[in-house]
Amino acid sequence: MHEPKQDIQALSNRERQCLREMAFGKRVQAIAETIGIAPVTVELHLRNVRAKLQASTNPAAVAKAISLGLIDPYR
Repeated sequence: MHEPKQDIQALSNRERQCLREMAFGKRVQAIAETIGIAPVTVELHLRNVRAKLQASTNPAAVAKAISLGLIDPYR
């Protein structure tokens, strides 16, 4: 069963952007180049996403975000 969206801390626009790029299969360096930020900043955003979604890995965070409707991997 899915957790209600209100139980999940809101993701920032940049966190969603990093997560969406990861859903496309991009690695940290490629995400950084695509959105114009440093790789360490991408890692920070992804760490925050994992904490907010209570996911232990980036793929788990992507899967959870998709299942909760927080990101659309097709856009």
